[in-house]
Amino acid sequence: MEQCRSAAKPLQQNLKLSSDDGTKEVDSTMYRQLVGSLIYLTTTRPDLAYFVSVLSLFMSKPHESHWVLAKSVLRYLSGTSNYGILYTDTSDVILTGFSDSDWASNLDDQRSIIGYTFRIRSGVIACSSKKKHIVVLSSCEAEYQALCAATCEVIWLRRLLNNAGEEQKE
Repeated sequence: MEQCRSAAKPLQQNLKLSSDDGTKEVDSTMYRQLVGSLIYLTTTRPDLAYFVSVLSLFMSKPHESHWVLAKSVLRYLSGTSNYGILYTDTSDVILTGFSDSDWASNLDDQRSIIGYTFRIRSGVIACSSKKKHIVVLSSCEAEYQALCAATCEVIWLRRLLNNAGEEQKE
């Protein structure tokens, strides 16, 4: 696969957004249509999942800054149109996973976002990014919740793989 024009992600890392950031409001219908289309794309482009989930937080009352960030995701897509998930049959079936949290990342309500990703061979088979319903008191608690969600998912995936004849010993 080719390198894209810019290897940068569509949104800056650790970017903190607010629902009312002082910029003017934009047409919410157009914003919803754009974010809805991006949500559809996340099924084949899991690298967009986090960024789209951040943009979807502002669908009810988008501002100019949110619109600019949504357009930056489109620019990222334009530069990475040849990216995708490539599944190969070159190694053993070993389930690997990663989890992380973003403690109090939402400036409006101080709630955390947790997420995990699991892959087999060279492709992602399960991923999730969710905003928690409660405010956690520390980054340690946020990490613990992310690990808890990932553990539930890995137990289910291991059982599924065992039923398919691919027992995971580690």
